[in-house]
Amino acid sequence: MRLDIDALMDCDTVATLPGWAHSKGARLEVLIADRLGMTVVNDQDPVSMG
Repeated sequence: MRLDIDALMDCDTVATLPGWAHSKGARLEVLIADRLGMTVVNDQDPVSMG
């Protein structure tokens, strides 16, 4: 998880996958991305993926 969070710092967008809310790690990544002002897109929303 530490390596994943470190890698997240090089991103500007996070895309969620189905069931992400059931993953402690994915929830943490989305929280961090949100707090840092990154774009978080939902895989179920094709407009945001565009």
